[in-house]
Amino acid sequence: MKFVAIDIETANHERWSICQIGVVAFSDVLVTGTWQWYVNPETPFAPKNTSIHGISSELVKGAPRFPQVLQLLRELLSGQVVVSHTNFDQDCLRKAAARFGGTMVDCRNWIDSRKVAELAWPDRRSYDLASLCRDLAIDFRH
Repeated sequence: MKFVAIDIETANHERWSICQIGVVAFSDVLVTGTWQWYVNPETPFAPKNTSIHGISSELVKGAPRFPQVLQLLRELLSGQVVVSHTNFDQDCLRKAAARFGGTMVDCRNWIDSRKVAELAWPDRRSYDLASLCRDLAIDFRH
């Protein structure tokens, strides 16, 4: 089973305001590659968002803008099965691509790991990523 997991952080409530992207490629249970970019969203950071992920405008000051990172994402994600927790990450990519004049990455399929968890453990109280990772003994950091 080969897939690529993606996680996106945003500067504020606007989903196009991507300020960090992390990607991990898997083949069966082995990690075959990791990539991480800070992205300059060219928009103000909301204190709430910064308190969650710790990313500030100062941290991304010299970082590439989204159009530069989008080409790299296309190379990594095209034709791949992509996994994200909820549709947040997919929606962020779609909205950022539209805002900055690009087109969405052409993936083979998107899998929502939250929906997978809901099917696997229907009696859980919470399906948020931090709770799932804690219960599965997975190190989790925004």
